[in-house]
Amino acid sequence: MCFSAPINLTGPFRAPVQLLGEQEYDGHLSVHDESTADTLGLAGAPIEGPTHFSQFDPLAHRLWGDEWFTSGCISAHFSTMVLEGEQVQAGATYTGGPQADTIATKANGATVLTGTISVAPDGETALEARLANAWPVGDLFIVDQLSVTEVAAGRHAATVLLHSGVFKESYPDYPAQRLA
Repeated sequence: MCFSAPINLTGPFRAPVQLLGEQEYDGHLSVHDESTADTLGLAGAPIEGPTHFSQFDPLAHRLWGDEWFTSGCISAHFSTMVLEGEQVQAGATYTGGPQADTIATKANGATVLTGTISVAPDGETALEARLANAWPVGDLFIVDQLSVTEVAAGRHAATVLLHSGVFKESYPDYPAQRLA
């Protein structure tokens, strides 16, 4: 079904808590730890992506019911990080069908992320749209010299992290912590 005017759904402002402050891998804490974030020159330890994604669950459930929890997909591009205590509001714009555009903003109006939520493989996700519009990368002069486990030293160094099974043991029980 399609609508003549978009339906805008907005969730409440929420202040996410830091769930990964003590996450450890390869013998060191993650960027979600305050001291590690400080060594990278960040204003604080950023809230992890899945916590932001959870703010879209009520909106997506309103649009597609339980199908969201069995076949839902979220595709997002982060614009800025959120620190514990900062308020964030999720929103979705829906014109019908299996997909909606999303945005999350801070209380001060700063965009945290934009993207899409969907329940079917049809349609172009936010990531697919970004990749389709990306220019050829060409030769890489930093990323191609790093291995997956390498972390550069220095206050403004780039860190390459791949979230994989290696984090499973140290990742918190999200459903239980979110409900608490």
